[in-house]
Amino acid sequence: MKAWWAGLQLRERRLLLLAAAMMLALGYWMLLLRPLAVARADSRVAVESLEKARAEAFAQAEAILAARVVAAPRPVRSLFALVDSSARQAGLMTAQTRVEPLAEDRVRVTMDGVNFDQMAAWIEGLDRDEGVDISEWSVDRALVPGVVNTAVTLQASR
Repeated sequence: MKAWWAGLQLRERRLLLLAAAMMLALGYWMLLLRPLAVARADSRVAVESLEKARAEAFAQAEAILAARVVAAPRPVRSLFALVDSSARQAGLMTAQTRVEPLAEDRVRVTMDGVNFDQMAAWIEGLDRDEGVDISEWSVDRALVPGVVNTAVTLQASR
């Protein structure tokens, strides 16, 4: 290699040294600086996206909290009347249904041969719309698929 290098003219040596320096600079840029610049740009885009999502989440949370505060008060009626009327509206009174008041704010509902999906939707609606909580719940399968026998104790959460 030394003999080959010594056999080159001064101009050729300078040209090769310049080419080697340029190759080193290109390699440094391609292997280190360019990937770092791309990663930095990607990070900035990700941060901006997260900041937008955070701002939207805070706006939605504020809207939810504002809606809770502004919500009109519900008319006061007994839990027994509420459960009875909502069960009728949900079409659950076709099953053998008993509604027993346990206290002013607690009611026990027993249903035999009721569609599980209908009953679960009814209970979810009571919780969401009327603020009624489940304190006890037992469900037994009936012989027909999708039909259950259930006993649930509901109480007002206010």
